[in-house]
Amino acid sequence: MLLLGSSSAWAADISQCELRKRQARDEIQLLDVRSEREYRAGHIAGATLIPHSQISRRLHELDKTKPTVIYCHSGRRAALAGQQLADNGFNDISLLQGHWLGWQKNRADDSLDCAGDL
Repeated sequence: MLLLGSSSAWAADISQCELRKRQARDEIQLLDVRSEREYRAGHIAGATLIPHSQISRRLHELDKTKPTVIYCHSGRRAALAGQQLADNGFNDISLLQGHWLGWQKNRADDSLDCAGDL
């Protein structure tokens, strides 16, 4: 997937509101590529944990035909994991805008209003 202004040539950015909307319709697989410790400390509901360092040997756990949204703490590991997915035939890859830091910020101060988007 090639979109102008995206984080990488193969990925689009997806907003937190769009993520919620697509999760509600069961349209995506959400991939958390942080460490197990980070995941246990908190994660987005519905996320599958596959640390970025394990992506290549756990590709079989993911559905290549389903759009994949990836997040990490701030973006670097998600970009690395996304490249590995793209290199292995995944075509519909998005990175969550703000990643975990943005998600936590919006949860903490209730600044994410998706009412008009859902």
